[in-house]
Amino acid sequence: MLLLALALSIGGLAVGPLLAVLGRGRAVALAAMEGLTLGLLPALLLVRHLPHVAEEIGAVVAIGAMASGYVGLRLVERWSHVASERVGRGLIVVALAMHAFTDGAGLALATAAAEQGSAEGVLLGLALLVHRMPEGLFLVTTLLPELGWGRTLARLGVVALATIVGAIAGERALSVVPHGVFEGFVAVGLGAMLAMALHPHSVAPSTRPARRAGAIAFLVGVAAAVAVPEPAEHLVEAHPRELSVIQSLGPLFVETAPSLLLGLVGAALLHTYLKQRSTASLRGGSAPVQAARGMVFGLPLSLGVNDVLPMSRRMLVAGVPTAAVIAFAIGAPELDVGSAALSVRLLGVPLTAVRLIGSAALILVVALLVAAVARRRAEETVAPTDATDAAAGADAATGADAAAGAEPLAAAAPPPFAGSRLRAILADACGPTLDRVAAWYVVGLLLAAIVEATFDPEIALGLPPPHDVVVSALAAIPLYISAQGATPLAAVMIHKGFSVGAALAFLVVGPATNIAMLALLRRHLGLGATAMFVLGSAGCGALLGLLANFLVPAATAPEVHALVAHEHAVLEWVATGILAALLLGSLLRLGPRGWFSTMTVERQWPLRGEADDPRHPHDHGHDHGHHRAHAEEAAPPRGQGEEGLSEEPPPPHPQRRIA
Repeated sequence: MLLLALALSIGGLAVGPLLAVLGRGRAVALAAMEGLTLGLLPALLLVRHLPHVAEEIGAVVAIGAMASGYVGLRLVERWSHVASERVGRGLIVVALAMHAFTDGAGLALATAAAEQGSAEGVLLGLALLVHRMPEGLFLVTTLLPELGWGRTLARLGVVALATIVGAIAGERALSVVPHGVFEGFVAVGLGAMLAMALHPHSVAPSTRPARRAGAIAFLVGVAAAVAVPEPAEHLVEAHPRELSVIQSLGPLFVETAPSLLLGLVGAALLHTYLKQRSTASLRGGSAPVQAARGMVFGLPLSLGVNDVLPMSRRMLVAGVPTAAVIAFAIGAPELDVGSAALSVRLLGVPLTAVRLIGSAALILVVALLVAAVARRRAEETVAPTDATDAAAGADAATGADAAAGAEPLAAAAPPPFAGSRLRAILADACGPTLDRVAAWYVVGLLLAAIVEATFDPEIALGLPPPHDVVVSALAAIPLYISAQGATPLAAVMIHKGFSVGAALAFLVVGPATNIAMLALLRRHLGLGATAMFVLGSAGCGALLGLLANFLVPAATAPEVHALVAHEHAVLEWVATGILAALLLGSLLRLGPRGWFSTMTVERQWPLRGEADDPRHPHDHGHDHGHHRAHAEEAAPPRGQGEEGLSEEPPPPHPQRRIA
């Protein structure tokens, strides 16, 4: 029976190459295969593999190791795209081989239990068979475009061989290998795998049928990953006195649905009615005035972080004052109406008020600090040191002034009739505005549910105030999480015993910083300004957190268990149905690749030495389907506030396709 189980397991691994052959040259089939991988792989990693590793080495260590693999690979990519591809490929193959080794040992145990008549052995064997399919799919979609069939199949063979060796000698070998080191390395590999799955350098599906096929396959993949019969206890069980993923995820969605819908409508109202000005309005005046103008400038635009970065770069190159650019870059994603509405429901009015006021203070202070450092650097530099940047600056200044300085950065005037205005607002709220936050909202709820189920409720005892505030502020810098995603996590942090100040520091620092923004500042303003941006964000976040501990009693924040347990009103259920339908429509409209691209921001300029090398597909600003989808759906225009300062069309880059 063991031989049959091994054959089926390796057969599951071979499904990936088989689907690649069958779908070659068919856009809809390839989109469906990618969607299935995107649905199966992250769901299996977060719902199956991560809880298993957490059970072996502890939740904090497991999540830390997985996060280090994810962030580490992203940092390598900032240094060199080619290096990140090589490091990522090597790391995931080794990690998958190690994981396959333990799978082989598990198959041996499962078949032994099945031969003794144990139903649990049959279920474990089925689970091990099913989850090999996404591994094969992932390896093929990741490796085949770069390595070709020969080297890809060789690496698949290594993983298959590791399964066989594990089945023969795995139990004996695992008994002598330090278990923590082994599982820790596997967790690092899982993080790198998640990074490569969510940040590929491939072209998104360009047609509506392909995006919809990818979305349907994605949902099928998620359902299949959750339906694997073992280890289902990670979904329905949790630490004592805590809620499982199933117990908390659904009720949290119901609780927050009305707030998110109100936030979407509020953001659409701002975009429709609040007058937007040209970048000329950001020039002149003192640095504090420029910072305040920059912060207000981004409010009506309702931008996600992947929209803010190219606009910030264009503004810097065009000569817009540094204080205004930094305030805009931090304020546009941080002062978000939708996240504020979620914050009121999950964190309470007092902490939400402190959050908004504190965010505004952080924006102004950091903008002034960075502007001061950049001004000193500019005074010491007589001429630009980078000829490429100088030429780009001249061109961009002319283009930006023509497109934004002379022409108003205003959305189209609101329709004259009330009915037309209402339709425009609802279309904006249910279309572009929702698309920018949908993925982060869902992922934030899922992460909050996982943390609720897996983290020991006494974890905060080892990190009392004010230490938890400082650690939260520092940890939020590399682990970028948007305002919508960070809000549910902050609520769970308070429930786990962390201070309100620690939650606030996480909320105000996380959305303000990301690796791509730091790379942009390093390129255009220098290392000193970048360091000041990081230190200023972390320092202000920590100070705001310490202040919140004195001003906001923890009792004013709603208790997560109480929110989940109370009886939901009819209005909440109606809002839940509406939001679920809108989220499904967003996924079908964008496709899974375009949906997840709203969570990320990519480097949109070449590294030094890569500018003219076609082997380096450095431009990550390719269309992930987001804007194309809205063009096809004939959504209302977002206004010239986005387009006037949008990134120039990226140069063509080699498209990764399955040969």
